[in-house]
Amino acid sequence: MPGTYRKRGKDSYLLEVCIGADYTGKPIRYNKTVHCKSPREADKALAKFYTDCEAGNYAKESTLTISQLCDLYMKEHAKHSVKASTYSKYAVLIKNQIKPYIGKKKANKITVLQLQQWINDLYESGLSNKSVHCAFSLLRTIFTTVKKWQLISANPCEDVTLKPLRPAEADFYNRDEVFILIDKIMALSNDELTYKVAVMLDLFTGLRASEICGLKWEDIYWGEKSLTVERNRSYVHGFGVVEDSPKTKKSQRTISVPVLCINLLKEYQLYQKKEKIRLGSKWNNSGYVFVNEFGEPIFPRNINRWFPNFIKREGLRKITFHQLRHTHTSILDYLGVSEIQISKRLGHSQLSTTRNTYTHIFNNSDQEAAQKMDDYFSKLINQK
Repeated sequence: MPGTYRKRGKDSYLLEVCIGADYTGKPIRYNKTVHCKSPREADKALAKFYTDCEAGNYAKESTLTISQLCDLYMKEHAKHSVKASTYSKYAVLIKNQIKPYIGKKKANKITVLQLQQWINDLYESGLSNKSVHCAFSLLRTIFTTVKKWQLISANPCEDVTLKPLRPAEADFYNRDEVFILIDKIMALSNDELTYKVAVMLDLFTGLRASEICGLKWEDIYWGEKSLTVERNRSYVHGFGVVEDSPKTKKSQRTISVPVLCINLLKEYQLYQKKEKIRLGSKWNNSGYVFVNEFGEPIFPRNINRWFPNFIKREGLRKITFHQLRHTHTSILDYLGVSEIQISKRLGHSQLSTTRNTYTHIFNNSDQEAAQKMDDYFSKLINQK
C-alpha cells in the first residue's frame, strides 16, 4: 500500500499517503493524525485513509487565509475565465466586502456561524440586499472552486441564510413623458447630434449603453431596416476602455429598427461624411457610429454623463440613460408585443429577467414590434 505511518505520541499516529502528482510532477501527499491503540489499528486507519483520499473524500487542507484564497482565485481562475468588467466587479467586492471583514480568517477553519455573522455585519453596515447577495455569491463561488482544487474539504457557504432577493422595479418614462423627451431631443442642434441619435436609438431599440458605444456602421442593414449587436465598448476600472463580445450569447442579436430611427441614423451618417471632408486628415475613420468631433469612438462614459445633465437642463423627471431601455420595454408592453419577443429584442439571457419587471404576455413578431414603434411615434410627432 502506498502509504506510511509513524507514532507521534501515546495512542497517536501520523498517516501519510501519496495519490497522484501535481502539474509539476511532484507527488501529492496527504497527512492525517489519528488516535490508535496499536500498530494494527494504525494499519486499518491507514488503509481507510488511503481509500478516502483515492476516492476524493479527503481534501488536502490549506493553511491559506480567505484573503489569500481570494487572491489565488482571482489570479488562477477569474483572470482567465471572466470578462474584464466582471473581474473588476469581483475585485471591488473582495476589497470592500470580503477582506475587511473575514480576510484574516483561515479558510479551512471558518465556520458557518462566522460567515452568518459576516453577512449580518454587511446588512448592518447599510449595504443593499443585492450587494450582500453579490458578495456572498462570489465567496461561495470561490469556495466551490478551491474545493475542486482540493484546498478545502467542505464549502461552509452552503448553510448560510440571506434575505430573499426581490428584483427592483424598473423606473421609466410614461407615454406623456416620452412625448416630451422626444420633443426636447429632436430640438437639439448638431453640436449635440451624437447624443441626440444615441438617445433616440436607445428609446427605439432598447440597446444597452455599451452596445450603443460598440455599434459600427457595418452593423446597420439599411435595406432590412435592422442592426446587429456584435460587440460592447465600456470603461472598466483598472482596465480602461474595453471592447468585448456581447454580455451573453442571446445579447448577440439582430433587431428591427423603426423607420424614424433609420432616417435619423442616415442623417447622422451624412453629417459625419461632411465633417470628414471638412477636417480632412484630422478625421479618424474608426467605423464606429458614435464618435467624437474627430471621428474617434466616443468615450463610453460620456453618454451616461451627458444624459442626466440634459434631463436637468430641460426640466424633465430624473431617470438614467439605462432607464431609457426600460422605457422602450414599457412602450412595447403597451403596444401589445409579446413578452417572449421583448426578451429576445432586449437580448435577455433568460425570459425570467423580463418577467421580473413585465408580466403581460403578447403574441407579435419582431417586425411587428418595429412597425408598431414606427406608427406610435409617427402619430406623436405628427400631432405637433
